[in-house]
Parts: sequence; structure tokens; C-alpha cells
Amino acid sequence: MLADLPERLASWLRSGPELAGGLESLLDMLALLRLTERRLHAKDADLADLSLATRIYHALDVPMLSDPQGFFAQLWRLMAQAAGQTGDEGLEASEMIEMVKNIFSRSGALHRRTAARILRKAPDSAEASLVLEQLAQGARRREDFEMARRLLLARLSRLGAAANGEDFLDLAESCAQSLRLDCADPALRRAETLHMRSSPRWTEARAAVALAKELLAAGEPSSLEEYLARADRLNRLGRRNDAERLLGTVLQTHRNDARPWLALAKVSLGRLRVREAHTYVRQADRLEHRDGDYYAMALGTFWSVMMDEVLPILSAEKNGPPGSTRKRLSPYLDVVKDDLAGLARFAPGRAAALQESVRFIEKILEIPGNMPDAAQRKEFAKLGDEALARVMELRCRFPREADVYRLGLLLARYTTLEAEARQVAQERIPQEIRDRPGVLLLQARIRLALAIRAGEVGQIPAIRGLLGDIKRDEKNAWALDALSADLLAIEAGASGRENLWPRVIEMYRGALENAPADQTARVRSNLGVALYRKGKIDEARALWHAAGEGDKDTAIPVLLLAVTAPGPDRRKEALLNVEGQSRISAVNYQARLWQAVEERPPAVEREMRLAEAWNTLHESLWGARCVDGSMGVVLDESFNVSMGYSETEGLLTVFELKSDPWLILPAPI
Repeated sequence: MLADLPERLASWLRSGPELAGGLESLLDMLALLRLTERRLHAKDADLADLSLATRIYHALDVPMLSDPQGFFAQLWRLMAQAAGQTGDEGLEASEMIEMVKNIFSRSGALHRRTAARILRKAPDSAEASLVLEQLAQGARRREDFEMARRLLLARLSRLGAAANGEDFLDLAESCAQSLRLDCADPALRRAETLHMRSSPRWTEARAAVALAKELLAAGEPSSLEEYLARADRLNRLGRRNDAERLLGTVLQTHRNDARPWLALAKVSLGRLRVREAHTYVRQADRLEHRDGDYYAMALGTFWSVMMDEVLPILSAEKNGPPGSTRKRLSPYLDVVKDDLAGLARFAPGRAAALQESVRFIEKILEIPGNMPDAAQRKEFAKLGDEALARVMELRCRFPREADVYRLGLLLARYTTLEAEARQVAQERIPQEIRDRPGVLLLQARIRLALAIRAGEVGQIPAIRGLLGDIKRDEKNAWALDALSADLLAIEAGASGRENLWPRVIEMYRGALENAPADQTARVRSNLGVALYRKGKIDEARALWHAAGEGDKDTAIPVLLLAVTAPGPDRRKEALLNVEGQSRISAVNYQARLWQAVEERPPAVEREMRLAEAWNTLHESLWGARCVDGSMGVVLDESFNVSMGYSETEGLLTVFELKSDPWLILPAPI
């Protein structure tokens, strides 16, 4: 329903899934807001419309969206720049982007104005209590903590006995931010009586109250270390304006010390202003006391420079002369390499993995863009083989470094060195690394990709066992369940074990109930294949029709509909619309095989067409063997190597393989 869009967007902002899914919800919500605002002009506007408008304004009034120096501001600049290169349509797009930015900038004021209408129109309604909560959250974001405290007290007064533990945790946090222990402690105790100690919110609220107590007990700072400690507590408590003012004073008296600049960068990170944080880190480039955290922050905030400066260069040089991209990116890569050299003094293993990644990127940029595709792929394969050999050496030097293992696993998927790839994928990872987030899931995906490429369905039980070793949490639970369903489905299709399909159907139905937006089409399509295998053709085709509407250029639902169309003439006609339409080479290959099946050419012509199809597939990939769909599955793959920074965890590195199995009906050849 459209009415749940604010909750969908808020959930997206909290969990950070794929950007495209969030933008889709955002654009849908802006369209809904436009319709709602037309009805709000009436003096007697309906309470439901007023309530919906406040929910939308409140969802839009968050720093990630509305801050002119935040992430989305950078995204809008990129979009506007891209739109400006496409003539009249680009001009219209630029105007739309400016309109959206204007809505964001006014969302806070519009929310407060609409909330006031609700409080006047229905002061005792449930909607009034909701907007008081929203207003308090907005006040906390503006760091008007005393106003937030008063609004929450007013809300609790209206709720009376209906107030729950979450309400009192909200009050405890707000009172702590106001440095009002006289209300923070009682609110925390009241939440405890409502059985909130087991809630994650309890830990956060109790930590906020503890920070407030530390601030009040510490007194006025006298040394640099005490000033930095106070700024850190203020920042963690959310009093970032106070922290910023304090650090501004410190910078005047400690001009040669890097630490105040790093503390200021952390304040910016708390505001989700990554580019601003990177600027502050660079202010400390030649100062004293640059430690491992300095280099971690420099590297972790570099992605903001990527968005503002590097991505436009890549776009502009896409069809430029050979070497132009490498030449223009050299200054940026040199800075990253210098930072990695500094990091190597504090974390040599991690720096070595990242240095190898940068070396790989540099080599890729040296490949001439005008080189034929087949030649480019050979160069990529050669670079991947060389990189894997070096990473295997790094594993001997740094046997306890997680990033070395992550990079090695990622390279194992793309190397042509089959024996080395198998060794990396199958080797048991040390226990302390196995427990790191994402390591075992990456290993499972790599093992599955290699098993499909080699046609070794017998590897699936071991991969299933590997999934069982992964600690489940909110972030990986769905991925583990979906991959378990994929493994069983691949096993059922490749081994001919018909008795497995009912369980596969059950697992895919469960996965579909809470699938992320970017996975819904795939799960629907796979569920359709499982149902088709059990003879439920109409239900399967309905799912493929639905999956096709959300498909992002895989053309798999279209292929499945084509090969199951009633009658040979309809199948032939439908298949003509599939070949060459998928970004997955194996899908186009299977479409050509199915055409040969349906058209039944003479034997000699048939063999020639099959050979041509195989050569086309083989030329589009590298490696001695490739995923061709013969096991009843193809892979939609991409990888991500990036860095970030967390105030609590420090440097964050990402070595991810997105390897989504799509079930197909392989051509009977």
C-alpha cells in the first residue's frame, strides 16, 4: 500500500540496503505527497490526510536526506551533473532534482506546520500523540534537547497508562541529552519496570545516561587529553554543536596536533557528512600525533571524494583515448597509496590486502579502452591470476588477517587458475577470522559459484554445512535462508531428486514473505521454477509474469515464459524476443539452445548453431570452464571492493561477491 511508504523509507534508511530500492520508495513517496498536499489546501482537511502528510514530512526530515552537506546532497549533485549532459531531457531532470532538494530542505518546517494543524484539529487523538513523538524526534535532530524533553513529557501525559517501555526509553535518552539526570534516571527505572532490559534500546538509553553522568562529573577540562575526552563524550551523546564549539577552541591553542582535527572529523561523521569529515582529516596531513586511526579515517572517508570527483572522471573518460583515465586518476590513487603506506606501520596485514586491491585497479586502468572485448577479458584474467598468486603469498605472511582472506576468496571466483581457486575456496579459515562478519558467507558463495562452473553438485552438502557454521543475526538471516533454498533447489534440479521440490517450494515461499526489494523478482522466478517442476504450470507462469515486471535486465522470467508457452509456434516467436536481451551470457546461450530445440534444423546446421552459441558464450567470459546453465541455474554476479569508517569500529573494508542463483529450465540438448 502507498500509505506504508514512510515506514518503508525509514526502514531503508536504518538498514542501508541497496540504493535503488530506497530511491524507488522515495520517488513513490514524493508522488504520494504531491497528491496529499493538493487536499491539504482545504481549511477542513481530513485528519487522515494531515496524518499521512506529517508521516511523509517526518520521514524526509532526516540528515541523510535533508542535510545540504550529506550523502544525498552528493548524490543529487552527481545526478544533476549527469542530467546536464543529456540536452533538453537533462534540463527537465535537473529541474526535477532541484524540486526534490527543495522539498527536503523544507520538510522540517512543513512537518511542524502540519503537526500544529493536527494538534488544533484533534488534540486528544492518537494522531496528536504520534505527531508529538515526531516533533520530539525532530527537536533532538536539531539538538534542541530541552524542547524534545518537554514534548515527550506532554506525550506521556496524554498516553497515561497506555505508555510503554519504548516511550520511557525515549524520555530517558532525551533527558540524558539535556543533561537532566533528575528525569533521566526515573525514566530509565520506569522502563525497567516495563521489562525493557532485554531490548537493544535499553543498552543505548543506559549508555546515554551514563555519558551524561560522566560529563557532569568530569568538570571543566584543563589538558588537551581532557578536552578531547569531553568532546568525544559530547559527540557520542549527540551534542555535536557543543563538541564542535569546544574543538574550535582547542584548535586555536594546539595548531600542530592532528588529534583535534580527527575529533572534529568524527563529529562530522556523526552528522553523516563524510566529505566534510574527509576535509578535516586532510587538514591534519602534516601535523603531529598521526596514528593508525588517522590513516583509517583518511582511507575510510575517501569514498566521499569518489562520489564528488572520481566518478565524474570515470564517466567523462569512458570513451577517451587510451590511458586518459589512468592519467586523470593518478593523483587520487597516489594519495590512497600514501595513506596505505602509513597504515602499514600500524596494521601491516590489512594494508597489504588493500595495497594489492589498489594495484589491481591501477593495472585494470592501464588496459586500453579501445582493445577488443575478447582481448580485454584475457588481460583481466591475466591480472586476476597474478593478483591471486600474490594474495596467496600474503596469506603465508599474514595468516590471521581477515582482509587477506576476503580478497583471496573474491579473486578465486575470477581467476583462470582452477587448482589455486579450489585451494583458496576449500581451505579452512582460522577460527578468529571465521567469526568476522561476512567471511564465511563469502566463502560459501565462492564455493557455490565454483561448483556450478565445474558441474559438481556433490559439493552442495559441504556448502550447506558451511552455512550452518555462520552465526545468524538480523543482517544475514534472510540471505542465509535464501541461499539454503537455492542450494536445495540446485541439488534437486541437477540430481533429479523430485522428492526435494516440495521442501524447496516451502523454503522459497518463506523467503518471499520478507524478501528485500532487489531480491523479490529472483525469489518469485525461482519459486515459479520449483512449482513448474511439480506440475503447477499456471501458478508458475503467473509468478514469472510478476517477476518480469521487477526484473533488472536478466530476461530470465521472459525466457521461462517463452520455453513454457503453449504450442511450438508461440514458443518460437517468444524465443526470438529473448536472445541477446540478458546481461547474463548464460541466459543468452540457453535462449539460442532452446531456439535450436524448437526449430529442429537439419543435423549439420544444428551442430553448427550449437558450436557458434558455445563460442559466443566462451568468448564473453574467461576461464577454462564457465557457468552455462546446464545445471538448471545461472548466476547474476557482481563484486564490491570499498572502504568506510565507523566511529565505533574504525576502518571498514568491504570485499563482497553478489552471486544470486537464478533457476532456469535448461534446454534438453
